[in-house]
Amino acid sequence: MADVATAATMSAAQLRAAGTRLLGFYLGGGGAKVDALADPAHFITKNGDTFEGLRPTDGDVLDIGKMGGQRLRVFASNDALGLFNTAGAGAGRDGLLILDGGVSVDINASEIARFTSYGLGVGVPSWDPAIGLMVRKGADTRIGLTDDTTVWSFAAGWAGAGTISFLQEGVGSRLTVTNAGLVRPGGDNSQNFGDPSYRWANSYFGASPTITCDVRFKTYRTDRQLREAEHAAALALFDAFGFYQFNDAIETKGADGARWHFGPAAQEVYGIWADHGLCDPLVENDQGELIPPPGAVPPAFMCFDLIAEETAPVTEGWRPSAVLGPDGQPVMVKCADGEEATEQRPTGETIVTREAGHIFGVRTDQLHSVMIAALNTERKALAARIAALEPAA
Repeated sequence: MADVATAATMSAAQLRAAGTRLLGFYLGGGGAKVDALADPAHFITKNGDTFEGLRPTDGDVLDIGKMGGQRLRVFASNDALGLFNTAGAGAGRDGLLILDGGVSVDINASEIARFTSYGLGVGVPSWDPAIGLMVRKGADTRIGLTDDTTVWSFAAGWAGAGTISFLQEGVGSRLTVTNAGLVRPGGDNSQNFGDPSYRWANSYFGASPTITCDVRFKTYRTDRQLREAEHAAALALFDAFGFYQFNDAIETKGADGARWHFGPAAQEVYGIWADHGLCDPLVENDQGELIPPPGAVPPAFMCFDLIAEETAPVTEGWRPSAVLGPDGQPVMVKCADGEEATEQRPTGETIVTREAGHIFGVRTDQLHSVMIAALNTERKALAARIAALEPAA
């Protein structure tokens, strides 16, 4: 059927209300009839009994939606052009605001992101573990990452002007760097540097580390000097020292390439102290290895730590197939032998990456101190004997 003009399809009352502004016409050969209100201020289409269209609210605002219910508002104000889902500026207003030099995204009438020539700035009202990447600017500027359980973030100014901190949400700072280059932990004397399972290979200092020796932080034993058994054990400790090579160094460098070190054998130090009745002796575990008995509290210069078993998920390779899914994307399938994977997926199984175990250690500064104290006692005794043998001046 050819396109022809027709009579208006509105009711008589609607026709009288619209007056001469209303036109009726067919669009296309399918016979889809549309009524149009031809007015300089309006353009309205009729869909069944519902009128839809554009309605300029004022010179800088255009509302789009069904009659009696706005669906979209476009407006211009100063140097901004807005596209929002509601007319008001209150809660529930979502949309885009095109600014002079940028584009912002509003959620609930609050700006949460802005794209500018400088890059992307994102602001989130709270740190949500469900969000993978978060950026917030306020009293402190943060970039946050989550693993669905813990929120970690880098924050500028959190610990004072000119600082950047590595934060754990709900805990606070774990590490802070100041603009003077000072690196400090999140709290005083509250964090370890490494652990028995993950030791640092080496360290370099321009000066010796400073150890807290302030008497106000200590409670000394009434008799500070070594007791008889402690004196004897401290002198026996010299026999626990010797030259050695690290086994992993021998494996990588060979016996001729691995360097020689000098120091104590921790288990022997433990045994000497136990032989003098100063701590519980070591006992055998199920693997036949000597370890301290449960509940033992040896001196602080003798260390023993358990190492927990560590596991990792087993993954398998997947690739896109030639079959398209309902979303129009290729259906992913497991790779056959020799096929290249585009992603790895967990199988639900785990593999042990580190066996459970234990490790002994020694705080050599304290060990040396007790040995020096024993030598000092010997020195005093020898000086007294020499003085007794020498004639009086």
